[in-house]
Amino acid sequence: MTPVLPPELEREIFEIIAWESTKAIPPLLPVARRVKLWLEPLLYRVLLVRDPTNNLYPGRELLAASGHVAATPRRPGRCYRAPSRGLFPQPCAPCLSRRASIPPSDLHRRDLLLSVCTGAIDVHLVNIQAAPSLLAGLSRMPLRRLEANLGSLFGDDDQISAEIDFSAPIFQNITHLSVFDSMTYTVSDWTTGLPLLPCLTHLSFEANETSPVFAEVFGVCTSLRVFVILVSRYVHDRAQFIALRQQHQRVVIMDNPNTTDGENDWHRGARGLGDF
Repeated sequence: MTPVLPPELEREIFEIIAWESTKAIPPLLPVARRVKLWLEPLLYRVLLVRDPTNNLYPGRELLAASGHVAATPRRPGRCYRAPSRGLFPQPCAPCLSRRASIPPSDLHRRDLLLSVCTGAIDVHLVNIQAAPSLLAGLSRMPLRRLEANLGSLFGDDDQISAEIDFSAPIFQNITHLSVFDSMTYTVSDWTTGLPLLPCLTHLSFEANETSPVFAEVFGVCTSLRVFVILVSRYVHDRAQFIALRQQHQRVVIMDNPNTTDGENDWHRGARGLGDF
C-alpha cells in the first residue's frame, strides 16, 4: 500500500518548494488539482512587470506585485485576494519601483494593476509619477507597510513636494513607514503629522545630516519602537549620528543602500525572507 501524506503536510512541502523558487511552480501545477489550487496564487505573489522603454535602466522593474493580487494574462478578470493559509500567510505586497517618469501607457497599466491589488499590505514606491488615481488605488488597500516619496503621493506632475495629509486613509493602518523625501519637509511637518498615524511602530528616514526632528520623534510618536536613519555611505563624518544613537537606544543607524540594493532588499522581504 502506497503511503499517503496528510493534506496539511503535503501542502506544506509543496509550498516550501514554491517559495524556494517560483520557477519550480509551473511544472508542479499539473500534478493534481489540489496542488494547482495551493500553488497558483503563489506564482503571482511576486509579479515583476518590466519596462522595455526604459533605456536609462534597462530591465528595471516597473511594477512588482507580491501577493494574491495579480490578474493573470490569460484570465484578466481573475484576481487573487485571499491570504495564503499555508506556511506564509502574508496577504500581499505590491511594489511600484522606478527612478524615471512612467510613460502614459505604463500609467494605465499601473492603474489597472492597482485596481485588482485590493488586498495589499506592503507597498514600495520610489520616484513615481504622481496621479490622483495612484493615491486612490493605494487608499483602497489595507496597507501596513509603506516605502515612498510621500510628496509624490499627494502631488501632481508639477508638484513633487506637496503637503502631506497624514490623516488620509492610506496611513490609518501603517505600522512600518520608510520615507525617502524626509528632508524636503520641515520639523513641524513631521512632529505634527506623524502623531496622526495611530499604529506606527517602525519609522525610517533617509538623511545625510542630522535634523532636530530625529530627537523629537519619540516624544511625539508614543507608539514608535524603532527609528532607522539611512545615511549615505559617502558620509564619513558620522559623529552627530553616533551621538544621537547614544542618546536614544531605539535609534538604528544604517548605510543607505543604492537603488538596486534597496529594491532587492524589499523583494526579499516580499518573499517572506529577511530585509532591513
